[in-house]
Amino acid sequence: MHAFSRAQYFSRDGGTEDYGVPINAVDMLRTWFDFTYVSYRALHNMGYEVADEQIRDVCYFWRVVGRVLGIAHDLLEGLDDHESSEETVAALGMVAGEPNNDSRALVDALVNAAAEQLAVVLQLPKEPLAERTQAHIRIIHGDELADQLEVPRRSIQVAEMLSVPLARQTFNFQQMLPAERQREIAADEAMMAQLLQMTEDGESAHETAPTEAATSPAS
Repeated sequence: MHAFSRAQYFSRDGGTEDYGVPINAVDMLRTWFDFTYVSYRALHNMGYEVADEQIRDVCYFWRVVGRVLGIAHDLLEGLDDHESSEETVAALGMVAGEPNNDSRALVDALVNAAAEQLAVVLQLPKEPLAERTQAHIRIIHGDELADQLEVPRRSIQVAEMLSVPLARQTFNFQQMLPAERQREIAADEAMMAQLLQMTEDGESAHETAPTEAATSPAS
């Protein structure tokens, strides 16, 4: 996908003077952290305490995936856990700079797309789903970045944060009882399978979501 995006960009006479090669190795490394450092820090913020050994296993797995995707070995070397990743994550943040209007437009579009898809699958109103997504952005990425991205503060975030101690207690309890943990995993997998079946013909819910024009009353 990255290679195709680069090819499409250059086929349209895209230049490299301002930003360099699109989706370069550093960009891919930044995305790599979304599957390791960012996502598992997010789990921690939401009450799910993953063991250090599991974090190291996750990083090892994604280092293998990263090499397959073409990220250079020297960029991935030593990224074994959260602690060893922090310096590189901070450096990437400094290189990337602060979000701009394009960043804010992208986040807004992604929130809207996620809410539309969830609304179709869950048969719930889009607006509260968008607000919950925005609350999760703040929980995952912190208020400083969320403010820069102009993600609104939502009251539902208070309720989400109040549920963290219970989530942590439940998760820790499940770790002590393997059978209970497996039941929870099976229930989650069944729920996801059911939600996916609710989309039409295997297409994504966003692709099959009714447009405003299609759902508005005829004049």
